[in-house]
Amino acid sequence: MNGGVVLHLAQDINADLNAHGVNGKVRAEDINLNIEQDHPRSRFSGKIGSGGAAINISGINGGVKLVSDDRTNSGTKDAE
Repeated sequence: MNGGVVLHLAQDINADLNAHGVNGKVRAEDINLNIEQDHPRSRFSGKIGSGGAAINISGINGGVKLVSDDRTNSGTKDAE
C-alpha cells in the first residue's frame, strides 16, 4: 500500500501488534502501547494493553497511526 494507515481502536483494547514492511513511523495516540521489539527499518512489535488477538500490518509505504476512539486521555507514543 502506498500511503499511511490510521487504525481507530477502542481505548480498552488488548492486542498484539505486528508491523512489517512499514516505511514510516508507528504512532499511538491515547492507546496503551508497550513496545516489545523495535527493529530498525520496517519491523515493529508490541502489546496494546495486556496483549491478546493479533493485529498484523504489512506492506505500508507510509506511517501507521493507532488512534483511540475515546479521546479522554492525551498521550502520544512514537516508535520508529
